[in-house]
Parts: sequence; structure tokens; C-alpha cells
Amino acid sequence: MRMKSPNDISSSDLIAIGSIGKSHGLKGSFFLNSYCDPEDNFFNYKRFFLIQEKKILEFNIKSKHIKSSKNIVNISGIETVEEIKKLTNSEIYTLNEYLKPEDGEYYWKDLIQLEVYNENNEFIGIVDEIRNYGANDTLVIKNKTSQLLIPYVKDIFIKKVDLVKGFLIVDWDKDEL
Repeated sequence: MRMKSPNDISSSDLIAIGSIGKSHGLKGSFFLNSYCDPEDNFFNYKRFFLIQEKKILEFNIKSKHIKSSKNIVNISGIETVEEIKKLTNSEIYTLNEYLKPEDGEYYWKDLIQLEVYNENNEFIGIVDEIRNYGANDTLVIKNKTSQLLIPYVKDIFIKKVDLVKGFLIVDWDKDEL
């Protein structure tokens, strides 16, 4: 694997936009798992990165083609199936600056570790992760005794997000814990 490591970029400058899927062929190609919607928006970004052993590595896309409606990609620095298999399931990042949220918007990663309170100011827990079950994204809220799933539906369940103060308000009864 031959990739360059940029000195001017830290992991906080990056956002995940996809991951390396199953290998394809013998020359280091792989099926791309794009997190973008639509999936081809992945290719609109100029710079791509992997994080391996806490080291940020930059790469270029050498080629892409479609097979059975799936993107197959080959990247710089990867020449063999053995090399790409070592990277299977690794997330692919681009720079945050390419995806500037507008006012009232934020990255999902910014919600992780926020304190969650209901509208009666009762502590519910901490946002541990965000999952997508198809219909909508779901916040996984953990507290000392349980785990709770709250659908991320703005103005219905999610009433307020305050990234500066580090909390969000939900329409959720403490009795539903």
C-alpha cells in the first residue's frame, strides 16, 4: 500500500462519506458503500482519505465502473486483492469543508455524546450512536440502566438541538424509559 499522509489534516477535519466493501477482481478493486444520497454524489468530492492505525492517508480514485448497479472502484496505492482485503470495511472520508451545514443543520457526528432531556427537563441519557432502520434515522440513547431508541423526526420527537450547550430536547415521556 502506497499512499501519502498529509501533515495539515487531522481527523476532526474529516467526515465519512463511504466505506470499502467487498473486493472485486485481482487488481485491488472494491465495491463502494457510498453514504451519499444519491450514491454517485460520492464522486463529486476532490479529496479522499482513509484512517489506518491512527494515521490519515490520502488517495485518488484511479477508476470506477458500474456492475449490477453497484460502483466498483480502484484507488491509488492499492494494486492487489490482498491489499484491498486488508482495508475492507474501512471508512472513506473527505474534508468537512466540502459539506458545510447550513444554519440549523449539523453533522450526525456532532450529536454523539449530547445530553438528552425531555420537555420537562428530565435527564433521559446520552446520544451514543445513530442508526438508520430505513424509515428514518434513530438516536440510540444510553443511560445508567437502559438503552432507548428515539426516531430522529424533527418537530415531532426532536424539539431542540443545542450544539453549543451540548444537549437536545425530545418529546419523550420519562415513563417510557
